Amino acid sequence: MVSRQPSPAPASADERILTARLELRPVVEGDAEALAEVFSDERMYRFTGGQPGTLDDLRATFARIQAGRANDCDGTAQRNWTVGAAARGRRWDAAGRGC
Repeated sequence: MVSRQPSPAPASADERILTARLELRPVVEGDAEALAEVFSDERMYRFTGGQPGTLDDLRATFARIQAGRANDCDGTAQRNWTVGAAARGRRWDAAGRGC
């Protein structure tokens, strides 16, 4: 049986991943406003459970995620990313609209 080695973790939990067309970067508290419309859509929770929260709830969630990265020493924490067009430096929402 061949053993698969895990991909190396980024040097920093806040490191971005860049391609010719896309930029992936860890979500931060400041992303809440731009992503509030996506996270307020009840259809998003149809299969995952839960329900939409307020903008303040989303800010608090993103702040916890951001703080968790800072405390993650072994590279095993869940990562949550925003995706955007690298050339324009814009983020996209789940519907593919620029934020």
